[in-house]
Amino acid sequence: MVDSDGETTRSNGGVGADGGLPRPIEIEVGPSASEGELTLNSVIRDFLAGVVLPPPEASPPPAFLQRLKFSYYKASPCLREASRNSARDLLLWTRRGGSPRALFVIATEFCTITWRCSSCCQEQTADAAKVGTITLLALTGLMIFMFFLFAATLNAIIVSFLVSSAAAGGFLVVFFTFLTTVYIGALLFATFVISTTTISAIVVVLIATGWIGFFWIVWLAVKKTVDLTRQSVSITSTAISAYSTAWQARHNIWVWAEMATGSGMFKFLRPRLRPQSTDVAAAATWGVAATASALWLIQVPSDLTYLRSDLRPPALFFFSVVPETKMYMAFGWPQVIPLESTAAAATSSSPSFDRIVYLKVINRHLLVVSPTHLELWSSSQHKVRLGKYVRDADSVERHGENLQAIWSPDTKSIAVLSSASYLHIYKVHFSGKRLMVGGKQLPGLFLASVSLVITEKAPFQEKNLVTSNFVCDSKNMLLGLSDGHLQLVSWIGEFPSIFKICCQPAHSVVDASSAFLGNASVQESVQCCSRSSAIVQLELSLQLRLLVVLFSGCQIALCPINKKGLKQTTFIKAERWLNTDDAMCASVASDQQILAVGCSRGVVELYDLAENATHLRTISLYDWGYSMEDTGPVTCISWTPDNCAFAVGWKFRGLTVWSASGCRLMCTIRQIGMSSASSPMVKPNQDLKFEPLVGGTSQVQWDEFGYKLYAIEERSSERILAFSFGKCCLNRGLSGTSFVRQIVYGEDRVLVVQPDDTDELKIVHLNLPVSYISQNWPVLHVVASKDGMYLAVAGVHGLILYDLRNKKWRVFGDVTQEQKIECKGLLWLGKIIVVCNYIESSNSYELLFYPRYHLDQSSLLYRKQLLGKPMVMDVFQDYILVTYRPFDVHIFHVKISGELSPSSSPVLQLSTVRELSIMTAKSHPASMRFIPDSTVEKALEKNNSFSLDILSQQPSRCLILRTNGELSVLDLDDGHEQLLSNSVELFWVTCGQSEKANLIEEVSWLDYGHRGMQVWYPSPGVDPFKREDFLQLDPELEFDREIYPLGLLPNIAVVVGVCQRMSFSACSEFPCFEPSPQAQTILHCLLRHLLQRDKSEEALRLACLSAEKPHFSHCLEWLLFTVFDAEISRQNANKNQFSASVTPSSNSLLEKTCNLIKNFPEYVEVVVSVARKTDGRHWADLFSSAGRSTELFEECFQRRWYRTAACYILVIAKLEGPAVSQYCALRLLQATLDESLYELAGELVRFLLRSGREYENATTESDKLSPRILGYFLFRSPYRRQSSDLKSTSFKDLSPHIASVKNILETHASHLMSGKELSKLVAFVKGTQFDLVEYLQRERQGSARLENFASGLQLIGQKLQMDTLQSRLDAEFLLAHMCSVKFKEWIVVLATLLRRAEVLVDLFRHDLRLWTAYSRTLQSHPSFHNYLDLLDVLEEQLASVSDLDIQNGPAASSDHSSE
Repeated sequence: MVDSDGETTRSNGGVGADGGLPRPIEIEVGPSASEGELTLNSVIRDFLAGVVLPPPEASPPPAFLQRLKFSYYKASPCLREASRNSARDLLLWTRRGGSPRALFVIATEFCTITWRCSSCCQEQTADAAKVGTITLLALTGLMIFMFFLFAATLNAIIVSFLVSSAAAGGFLVVFFTFLTTVYIGALLFATFVISTTTISAIVVVLIATGWIGFFWIVWLAVKKTVDLTRQSVSITSTAISAYSTAWQARHNIWVWAEMATGSGMFKFLRPRLRPQSTDVAAAATWGVAATASALWLIQVPSDLTYLRSDLRPPALFFFSVVPETKMYMAFGWPQVIPLESTAAAATSSSPSFDRIVYLKVINRHLLVVSPTHLELWSSSQHKVRLGKYVRDADSVERHGENLQAIWSPDTKSIAVLSSASYLHIYKVHFSGKRLMVGGKQLPGLFLASVSLVITEKAPFQEKNLVTSNFVCDSKNMLLGLSDGHLQLVSWIGEFPSIFKICCQPAHSVVDASSAFLGNASVQESVQCCSRSSAIVQLELSLQLRLLVVLFSGCQIALCPINKKGLKQTTFIKAERWLNTDDAMCASVASDQQILAVGCSRGVVELYDLAENATHLRTISLYDWGYSMEDTGPVTCISWTPDNCAFAVGWKFRGLTVWSASGCRLMCTIRQIGMSSASSPMVKPNQDLKFEPLVGGTSQVQWDEFGYKLYAIEERSSERILAFSFGKCCLNRGLSGTSFVRQIVYGEDRVLVVQPDDTDELKIVHLNLPVSYISQNWPVLHVVASKDGMYLAVAGVHGLILYDLRNKKWRVFGDVTQEQKIECKGLLWLGKIIVVCNYIESSNSYELLFYPRYHLDQSSLLYRKQLLGKPMVMDVFQDYILVTYRPFDVHIFHVKISGELSPSSSPVLQLSTVRELSIMTAKSHPASMRFIPDSTVEKALEKNNSFSLDILSQQPSRCLILRTNGELSVLDLDDGHEQLLSNSVELFWVTCGQSEKANLIEEVSWLDYGHRGMQVWYPSPGVDPFKREDFLQLDPELEFDREIYPLGLLPNIAVVVGVCQRMSFSACSEFPCFEPSPQAQTILHCLLRHLLQRDKSEEALRLACLSAEKPHFSHCLEWLLFTVFDAEISRQNANKNQFSASVTPSSNSLLEKTCNLIKNFPEYVEVVVSVARKTDGRHWADLFSSAGRSTELFEECFQRRWYRTAACYILVIAKLEGPAVSQYCALRLLQATLDESLYELAGELVRFLLRSGREYENATTESDKLSPRILGYFLFRSPYRRQSSDLKSTSFKDLSPHIASVKNILETHASHLMSGKELSKLVAFVKGTQFDLVEYLQRERQGSARLENFASGLQLIGQKLQMDTLQSRLDAEFLLAHMCSVKFKEWIVVLATLLRRAEVLVDLFRHDLRLWTAYSRTLQSHPSFHNYLDLLDVLEEQLASVSDLDIQNGPAASSDHSSE
């Protein structure tokens, strides 16, 4: 184990390259490796080399048996692929030769048996072996005979010639006769021997083949029988053990058996002949086994299609892979992958060259097919071009540019169809030459060569048909044509057949428009076979055995395929037709069984394939203000590898990623406004910040891990954009989750959501050590400990830990140990990290238990071998849940002896406490979580020494989320499963958490789906899982569809979500995508649940725990609002039965809620806030439970909460009358003026004047009051004007209410003017619109009078503090008003403070005596020396004035002032 802060040095480990943004890199070719294409020759050679030659690095050479075993384990997994490659090479070699080569291959057909076996053609293997072997033997015998005949004839000729030359005569005749006889006899004998041998060999082969087939059938039958018996016995024993978990039940069974064998029904038999209890148990066991066998024998065949309207999907689900579902969020800047521009494309003016034909990612490789060339890139951590193939100009001219392409699943072949209907088959060969990036070798990067091996002319070339895209399996391809036919193409360039889709006799047509309206109807049709629309797209799902065909008439055919693949074209028939009005493209999510259809309206329609293709929901950008005119039609749809999200590209603009529930996870379109008018389509010539894919999206493709989304812009062939995505850690699959820490992880980093110093949520990026991630890219699993202080991170191999408190990484010290771990799941068991490890050599799984303080083989606490591949795992306290296929649940109990510390030697014991096998036709579970037993927890809380049996302590129930979104509760005692909800994406079990300040203990669990958040509460009684009606869908719990929930914080009762934000930089072409965490409280739901169940004390205790939280006041407000809204709804429902309004009873939920909120000082503010959100007609019902409005107003008034008290004025006017509201408003006006709250005072003045006039005229009815008036006087109006009611010069002319208001205002103005509080006076005039001019004219000799200039200048200068901008603005405001009333004393003082020389000159040149007194005063007082420079300026300007103007100063000054 090694701890490090960043970079890590480990033994036996190479150093990796640093991660980051793509940049130009230098590629060096390293030494050749052995990772080439596997063939039988290479596999056999490696096997023999491993057996004969020991490894040189092993100091003691291993034994022969060990070498043999190791070589066998190494070679056996490669045998299948090597056989396929050798057979394919042989077939290509045969096609390139002539007839003799083909005859030779046919004669040696026995050699192809292995390839055919590996290709799943078992029904033809025996016949092929017989024919090939017999032919080989017959031809071998014939060849031997011909050789013998030729040798004998040649020998006879030579001997005859020699003898003829030596002698002649009768002896020659005798000799030739004898020689002829010998020659004929030898030929007959040779013919007899060779024929007998050949026929015997053929007979032996036939007999041996028959016996081999017989023994194979017997072995297969025995194997099936043993498997069935084992499964039946397992099911029976599991059922018996499940029903016998309580010892009393088991005791009753044996008592029944004893009664049956004792004095009961077998009493008439002798004691020796009576059946014993074991006989009864055995009979019951074998009876169940026989019943299970009968059911298995009569079960529905697995090859029946599931698309019929009267059938559900059969055993197809049991062979699907359960993915570890994650949710995706974009982060970082988009990366750019440049593509090569060829000469043919550069010189051509055809628009078809400005596009990408094909884009696909398989096995960490990215294939890009353009009209003239092919490029193969690495899609791993480093984006490097591995190989390419460029067509020459002559080839492009003769065969046309590339039009359609497909990549084989094994990445060895590429099929390309040209515009001239020529099929090109390319072979991809990886040379095994490891690439060097920056002088360092990186795993998985090898140079590749792409070569053209087959060129065939398509049979439909002369018809000039337009083709759709390719779909393929491992052997064949399928291509749609514009005449409605489908062309079958093999991977060796053959065109076996062409056919047209026909309907089954029981076909159906589903109208998508009626399904969208909720009236989905299935109509019989008999003319679907005659449709001749062109095929525009094909979509193939091998997992569902489903072919989706989209026609140009916007009709979609759902066609099942045979389990043998596309080769069986007779089985491809349309069993269902989906009629749409504007379908443009389609994509299938195999795991979720959802069909996504892109429409020309710019929306995506989702259909449920498991429920007869019923309409699920519509996904669009309409709610964000973008219509079809902005985005255009949908051009492409691509599902993530786990099928929980999909990317949608539009033709005109943009790319968006959605979850299956309809949450918008990522969008490249900038949101300008909430209407399409405010967010128009961006044009290329607009000078705006560039957004990605602004010209539209032509193709999108996810990589195999879901970390990268590759997108190509419309009419662009120069580059590919790669968007980086992080996965949210959800409680799915084999990895656990934590409530304390919310995590998003990318391919080489971990993003942790945590609060900052101001308790605001933020995301912190943790980069993994380069030495680990460079060798084990990418990150596959991340899980946080229960306390949130440790993170466990696993890549392709190994495991590392991160201490968030000390900010250090902990890794394996020995890299060889790290490379032996292939993590498939992670769990935290206290201070122990549990690793689900896959052993490739034995194809098995195991659980490894490591302490978090030391990662090393020497510290391994326990190793548990698993029975098979686990689907789901969970941990609770000391219990681990492991689920296998099809649905076998095993629960283990962990017991640790000793202390978990480096200084001690702890011992871990693992025991199986429960095994449950359930036979069900439902889809596989995607997540399972224990539900703690509340009775056991309460018993343990009361008595810490209370000891229970293991079976009674372990959780007896668990929550199951299946892949199709069904949420159910499983009883682990009897195997009963109860369905709760559907269309659920994720859930959190909240009960039983051990946090000290757990605010959500009363909640059983929460779930999230397309309906939003749902809160589940425990209900006492017969049905403990009853869901409350109005608690099922709380409007306040509906997350914004831009926010996806990550988890929850039980200590503050907050759900944490994340949404997308974009930031722009001048140095980057594209914006940066930033995940932004959001929080939403659920405290009000918990309080309401407790109050409903008369748990007022528990609700008060819970509220007191949350009183210090920043969202507490908001929670109380929502609590009262939801309860009051429910009360209003109940009254409206009873309106037809009762004429009068129904007042709430003394024990109503509304009164309980008010009594709860009264315990907190926020009560008065919460009540009036709820009143503002509801109709004034219902205020009486609210305040009958909350208290009189005048009393609440008085409480606010006494606490000096004047702004809250002002909110009650309108309520008082509505409930108590205008007279009371006038009195309260006048009191509040006086108090706000005393506290200098002038804006609030101005609102009160306007309310008093308005309500006073209405009260005086007696024309206002209280029912016409609206909460908008409250907002009128609470919030400052943007348009201010002086009230005409206050402009009267005499109090006698004013009404009493206006006189009271004016009296209060003038009294306060006199108080401010007397104290020379000029800043407050300005704020008072601006806030209340007080008529200062009228007041100054009246109080010129009163409170506004200045005693003398010197004292006034000094006092006003101290009050205004002229060194601040606001004080100067206030002085300017007063100077303007003083000039309007010709108040010379104030004009001189304010102009001097402001140093307004032009005002003073204009005043002094008409009054020389005033100038003399002014200058003498400033020069005589030492405190006014700072104004001497102002005197000099005034003297200079006054000196230029003529003596005549100075003598007539008073008159001129008067005329000037009048102007």
